[in-house]
Amino acid sequence: MLFVQIPGYKKTADLQAVSSSSKPLPVLVAVSIFPSRWLLYFYRCTYLLLAACLLLIIFPWLITNIAWAILLVAGWWGLWRGYRYQQKDLFAGELGFESGEWLLKAVGVTGKYQLAGEVLCWPLLIILPLRELDTRKCRYLLIANDSLSPVDGARLRTWLRVCLKPKT
Repeated sequence: MLFVQIPGYKKTADLQAVSSSSKPLPVLVAVSIFPSRWLLYFYRCTYLLLAACLLLIIFPWLITNIAWAILLVAGWWGLWRGYRYQQKDLFAGELGFESGEWLLKAVGVTGKYQLAGEVLCWPLLIILPLRELDTRKCRYLLIANDSLSPVDGARLRTWLRVCLKPKT
C-alpha cells in the first residue's frame, strides 16, 4: 500500500488558525430602540379580541346567574393586568453587544445579558431571548420594524444574520 502526502497538509496544528466558533464576536455599536406603535396596536387588538371572546362565551349564562357576571369581570380584570404588564415590559432604549455580553441601556440603567435561546429575525419582528447575568432572569426582547431607524434596523439585522448564524 502506498502512502502519498497530500499537498498543503500540515501534520502539526497551526497556532494561528483558530476555529470560527471560538473567535469572539465583533462589537455591535448601540442601536436605538423606540416605542413601537405596531406592537402597541397588536397588543390592543389581541387583548380586545380576548375580552370580546370572553363575553361571547359567558353571555348565555350571564343573565341567569350573578356569579357569571362576577366571573366575567374577574376575567376582564385579569386581561387588563396582562395588558398593562405587556405594555410595561416593552423596551425603549439602546441595545449593544460588547465583549460577549448584550447591553441594554434604558433611563440611565444598564443591564448585562447573554443569549438564552435562538434568535428570531423576521422582516417585521426580531425576538432576542436574553438572560440577565446577575439574576439569571430570562427576558424576551421584542423589537418591531418600526421601533428602529432604517439604518439601525439594517445594521442590527445584518449583525444578527452574519454573527449568529448556526455553526455546522
